[in-house]
Amino acid sequence: SFHLEHLARTTARPDQISQLRKTILGLAVMGRLGTSSIGDGPAIDELAVVEALKRKLQLRKPRAIPTISATEQWCELPSTWTWSRWDQVTDWITYGFTRPMPHVPVGIPIVTGKNVNYGTIDLSTADHTSEVAFANLNDKDRPIEGDILLTKDGSIGRSAIVMDGQQFCINQSVAVLWLRCCHFDRRYLQLAIECPQTQAALLARTAGVAIKHISIIDFGKMVFPVPPIAEQRRIVDKVDRLMSLCDNWEAQLRTAETERLSLLDALFHQVLAPSNKETH
Repeated sequence: SFHLEHLARTTARPDQISQLRKTILGLAVMGRLGTSSIGDGPAIDELAVVEALKRKLQLRKPRAIPTISATEQWCELPSTWTWSRWDQVTDWITYGFTRPMPHVPVGIPIVTGKNVNYGTIDLSTADHTSEVAFANLNDKDRPIEGDILLTKDGSIGRSAIVMDGQQFCINQSVAVLWLRCCHFDRRYLQLAIECPQTQAALLARTAGVAIKHISIIDFGKMVFPVPPIAEQRRIVDKVDRLMSLCDNWEAQLRTAETERLSLLDALFHQVLAPSNKETH
């Protein structure tokens, strides 16, 4: 709160905003942004609803979920929160096709890791495959609205939510989290992936490896904090507002930096430019 109140005096460089964003995400998933409410029910009940629906629908063969130990819990949570493994809230964590696909100038976009940015799926630079080839793919290769994509090869850990009206297929560099039985706020789940704690855990699993790779089995076992549904939405709203402040201040800093460099350039030009006056 102090830092945000005195942002203009405590933050002087655009690169400092990046660390502030990470701090905000870290505090958000630990329940430290002041978003709790007395009327919130326990998150463990919401998690039980997800698990019950998974057992009922049996979209995938159920996997045994190990009990979360105290050593895995990387912070103390508010009393209404609970811990979950990603395998508990997902129906399936898998990845896209591995075989070569026909490429056509116009068709269905093929999303690879490069097309998944933090929060967005950029189809403008994607290659395309034919509608016939797309129709012959497995369901796991064709994400639907509400699924979450996660880059798992090379530049790992970037995520994005599949929105309504987006039709594409994914290759093996992109993992997909099926959330067909999960009613949790997708944006909160994305924040839980992007938070510094999860990102650090992902990098730790790839330490010493030249080409980074996320094991989807390992990811499914990772833990993350789950707040009550209503608080999930409040967290998303507050994070969005704080990130907007960061965006505005970052833009001001970049403008100031551009103006400073322009003034320096003009000064150097005037100092170093040859004089038009004749010297005697």
